[in-house]
Amino acid sequence: MLLRASTFVSCASSSFFPEPTVWSVDDGSEARMGDIRAENGIERQTSRSAKPCVLVTGFGPFGEHSINASWEAVQQLKTINDLTEQVDLIIHEIPVAYSAVTTIVPELWKKYDPDLVIHCGVSSLLAWKSAIQIERHAHSHGYHRPDVECQIPEGGRYCSDEEERCLSTNVCVDKCHTWTTNSARSYTNYCNVPVCQLSTDAGRYLCEFIYYTSLRINPNATLFIHVPPLYKPFSAHDIAMAIKTVILKVVLPETAEERMQSEKLMTEIGGSVFQSIDEAVDQTDLDLVRF
Repeated sequence: MLLRASTFVSCASSSFFPEPTVWSVDDGSEARMGDIRAENGIERQTSRSAKPCVLVTGFGPFGEHSINASWEAVQQLKTINDLTEQVDLIIHEIPVAYSAVTTIVPELWKKYDPDLVIHCGVSSLLAWKSAIQIERHAHSHGYHRPDVECQIPEGGRYCSDEEERCLSTNVCVDKCHTWTTNSARSYTNYCNVPVCQLSTDAGRYLCEFIYYTSLRINPNATLFIHVPPLYKPFSAHDIAMAIKTVILKVVLPETAEERMQSEKLMTEIGGSVFQSIDEAVDQTDLDLVRF
């Protein structure tokens, strides 16, 4: 994928905010990886494991976020044993730059052919909201905010000739509001976990841009999660626990803990049923004797 700088303006501008550089994407064959993947699949450059391959990205610093909560939380995923034992986890930090996204993200898809990709980004709007947000949609247009390199996409579009459209994830997240409350809290006895919420506005910045990039490649295996800034009120580990739950709910809909709970419940139900049957039989025998 080639990037063409249409105009270059020095950041040493008379304005407090420098005039952003405008770039465009030469959308050649590499940019149509979704079509290639659908028709032929993409062979992993690494050996395939029996475990699901999950790629999780976080963003680097930008603006007021000199330490980006998304990348800090993503790094914590590597320390959660019950996650790394069940999936092949790959993490990657992405610069807050449009050109970096269009270059790095397709390369990661091609290299690892993941079963699930989750992009994470920080949102100041989630401060003190006690939640993470799973985004449903991403748009091809509306990107007019300069990145850390003082650049914006040409015409505010993913590609200069890209039609205006909205892509949605095909991953089923309708019941995500129950995931962290039921799994992370009940099964791990870990209480300080953000709840999951759904959102339809990813922000028209790098978060939505990276989401759109991956949705073009494979909407069946792509999610985006917005996380709150650090310690407002959650630590990076707290946020990672919520992300972990989302991962396991998607790639392993029934975890070992849930199976144990289900088996225990079925045993209890079964025991109650057989006890009721035995009591009914005993009562019938007694009635026959009385008759």
